[in-house]
Amino acid sequence: MLIRKNVQIAIILAVITAVCPAARQSDEPVSVIPQPVSMEVNDSYLQIGPDTRVVAENKAATEAAKLIDALAPAMGFRLNLADASQRRRGSIILRLDEDLSELGGEGY
Repeated sequence: MLIRKNVQIAIILAVITAVCPAARQSDEPVSVIPQPVSMEVNDSYLQIGPDTRVVAENKAATEAAKLIDALAPAMGFRLNLADASQRRRGSIILRLDEDLSELGGEGY
């Protein structure tokens, strides 16, 4: 249960950091926990609104539903859970890599 809660917190922090304008205004590295495998910082942005879709399938869909539930009270609306066939520009995509056997110091 604690691992799932940590996954939820990590996802929420990653989404918030990805859309935070202050993170893009600095030349300093963005501090994200867990540390992403890769990250690209540019001048674009992701606007999250009632039409934003969270695309996830199988076990990732369970975690996506938890993310949607956790964010809803703060945002005043619920994001939409969708499968890969409903993916579109601006979607948030969640995937679980079942092949990872060792996650290291940043793994949950």
